[in-house]
Amino acid sequence: MPPAPVVATECANAYVCPLDAAKLVALRHIVEGLRQESGGQKSALVFKPRRWRFHAERPTWKSDIRWISAADEQTFRGLFEPLFAKLGIASLFSFLGDMALFSGFFVTRGHTRKTHFHTDFGDTGSRCFTLMTPLYDMADLRDCHLLCQVPTDGEAAACAPAADAPAADVPAACPLADAPVACTVAAAAVAAAASVGARDVIRQYRYELGTAIAFGDGFVHGTETGEAPSQLAFLCFTFGDRRCTPEQWSAAEGYIKEQGPVYQDPTGRLVEGSSNKRARDGDAAKSIESKAASWAEEFGGLEEDDQYAYLQALAVKMNGMHLQFLRGMPNLAEEDDDLEEEYDDEDDEESEDDGEEAAGDDDE
Repeated sequence: MPPAPVVATECANAYVCPLDAAKLVALRHIVEGLRQESGGQKSALVFKPRRWRFHAERPTWKSDIRWISAADEQTFRGLFEPLFAKLGIASLFSFLGDMALFSGFFVTRGHTRKTHFHTDFGDTGSRCFTLMTPLYDMADLRDCHLLCQVPTDGEAAACAPAADAPAADVPAACPLADAPVACTVAAAAVAAAASVGARDVIRQYRYELGTAIAFGDGFVHGTETGEAPSQLAFLCFTFGDRRCTPEQWSAAEGYIKEQGPVYQDPTGRLVEGSSNKRARDGDAAKSIESKAASWAEEFGGLEEDDQYAYLQALAVKMNGMHLQFLRGMPNLAEEDDDLEEEYDDEDDEESEDDGEEAAGDDDE
């Protein structure tokens, strides 16, 4: 059994624990103060008072849910890392291992049209977890909470901690409630998707201000359908045992890297996430598209005799850009159009040649 105040739920690898509600309420002004970064993409947000930069990732679910994570090291080290420490997450879950922060972000949502059941982690040996806690009081909301699958005995065994991982007994009482009748269709859907037995049931976990739920391998869950009267916001961490094996970390990293621009590995090293790479590649693609249009316009305005020289200069430029992509450094901003200058240089050389030839003719 986990030490107080952490309580195990009837689902394997899922726990609840109290957190300092005042510290959570204090985070509201950050979420409410986020603004789109000037001149940036829609996914680029900033909290100007502290110059913290964020990236908003929105999955393709029938919901307006967004994961708002640190976009740079300053925000990760200045906000989420100290917050993880101040809330005492590592200490609370030390019975499961030597816990380290992997990523931190806010989750915001207002409505969910369809529950998307999924697991965050698998094959990590029960060493990696997601923690969710609300920033607002949700006691009056009948829906908009969290739905989770309570497995059969066979499935519970499959989701149990690995032999070398700390085990926790399940207490007689747990904070999960039977889901409303309206959720029976969703329950059937998750039962089919997860290929589990008919005896499996879906329970509603009700979010409470000052209480967090943490879950790991095999925890099937999804946001409950509903529409909140105002935007809801949550604090979320992914964390785990820094002594996990390379194979266990690889299994966890596959999920973590998709959520934001930066995250931390078990050694404390900051790593670039997939969203950062996608954004950079997207910017590069837009730059190339713009350049191509400009090149076509310039080419079309040239005399036929000049077009060949222009194409020669263009070939050199495109070869350099291709090498940048192969090296993973599409720094196209510095590769701005020097074509006209290069083309002009070639014109100057040709003019000098023509001049020399003309001078030779005069000498003759």
